[in-house]
Amino acid sequence: MAALGAAKSSKAGALDRDSGLKNKTKADVLLSDWAVLSIQQKQERLETHKIRATDSDVVRLSLHALTDANSEVRKAAVFSTRHVHTSEVEPVLRAALNDVDTEIRLQAIHEVRYKPQALKLKLLGPALASIYSDVRQNALIELSRENPKLATPVMMKGLDSTDESYRAQVWNEILPNVQALRTQPFASSAEALNWWDLNERRYDENMVVLDPGTIPASN
Repeated sequence: MAALGAAKSSKAGALDRDSGLKNKTKADVLLSDWAVLSIQQKQERLETHKIRATDSDVVRLSLHALTDANSEVRKAAVFSTRHVHTSEVEPVLRAALNDVDTEIRLQAIHEVRYKPQALKLKLLGPALASIYSDVRQNALIELSRENPKLATPVMMKGLDSTDESYRAQVWNEILPNVQALRTQPFASSAEALNWWDLNERRYDENMVVLDPGTIPASN
């Protein structure tokens, strides 16, 4: 009799849980196991309960999880943005790049690497001014791998760093791109970007100086 009662109780509990899941939001379903479920497992769990996670859901959940005290939860949140390639993901990665945990900042840089080029450059620019040296260094490394004409003006934003050795490193990355027309270091990003505005059209996409006869007319 006791066993029968226990079975009924167990069945009732399961029904209660199922009923509760139907009334839960997408956030409730995902967040309950955020730290231990992979992206695929999260999706499978959502599909089991007839829920489809959109990019907006993932971003909202990730921002929520980034406030968790558990660093593993925060790291999982950053990883879960891997398949979000729209600008919606920007606040998640910005927050993660400023996380107090080095591993989470490193994970954020890794995720930035695989985002569309325009979004990547938009994120790497501010990262050059991070309070964390690892973020500044990695942002510069990532920019050095990008199209030089697109990356050069973004790199220039790192010239305002209070770290003298870092400013020198930024200049050393910029110099090979601009040396056909400029070999003197810039004093600030404002000076550099003003110079860039005046001279950008004199370079082709590979930062080779164009023949004067082929230089596009100024706007």
